[in-house]
Amino acid sequence: MEKNFYEVGKWYGDRVGFPRVGLVNKEAVLIKDSFEFLKLLVDRKRIKIEIQRRNSRIDVKEQIQILSQELEIKPREIYVVDNKHMKGDYAFRVFTQSRVIFRELQQLSETPQNYSDEVVAQFLAGLADAEATVDMRNNIVSFSISNKKAQDAEKIRLLLEKILRLPIKIRTAGKIELKIETPKYIFDIFRDRIGKFMKHPEKLKRLEGKFISKKDASYLNFFKTNNNPKIMAEKFKIHEDSARRIIRQFRKQNLI
Repeated sequence: MEKNFYEVGKWYGDRVGFPRVGLVNKEAVLIKDSFEFLKLLVDRKRIKIEIQRRNSRIDVKEQIQILSQELEIKPREIYVVDNKHMKGDYAFRVFTQSRVIFRELQQLSETPQNYSDEVVAQFLAGLADAEATVDMRNNIVSFSISNKKAQDAEKIRLLLEKILRLPIKIRTAGKIELKIETPKYIFDIFRDRIGKFMKHPEKLKRLEGKFISKKDASYLNFFKTNNNPKIMAEKFKIHEDSARRIIRQFRKQNLI
């Protein structure tokens, strides 16, 4: 197997269950990379592509079009599967079945620290694309690890400290969280050492301080005509301190 540690990190963060090898994610770009990676390992006919949805009432025609264009395949090659246990409305999934490949990925994911700093950074970039949350407003990059995987949390903490050269705290049971006071500082370090290997469009924009969610766009449009945090808080039923924090973020992004 080609030792693509970015893909190993993605698999480690968003893996499907044994003996399946692949990825579940809402970002089509990440699914495409995993699709191309799997094509290097198995025959194309052994790779299955799905859109999972929480129930049959959810229309995924747009998602089928997006995924088929991204993967350069025909829409009829994508299966739609209902999954009432999933979080969110839908997710893309690409996978094959292979006990051998699964075990090899598992073995590689257990020992990234044995390789160079660049390899470790690639592994963490894949994990970040699959699993990390980048919170611009509260100055946090966090990795959520299951409570049942305390050893995994400790391993990721040590790898992050190795690459970022910053102290990393496990803030709550099973959650690794990076947090320092100046967001530009932490985001610059994270982007320069790990983010350069990342591919998730939204997370990269967040690291660069350029992402605006639909909700933030509503706040921004309102504030441009009513530049009073108290009125903004009343309009959107949020705390005035939250409104001021949102406004500070807009100023840092040079949006107002």
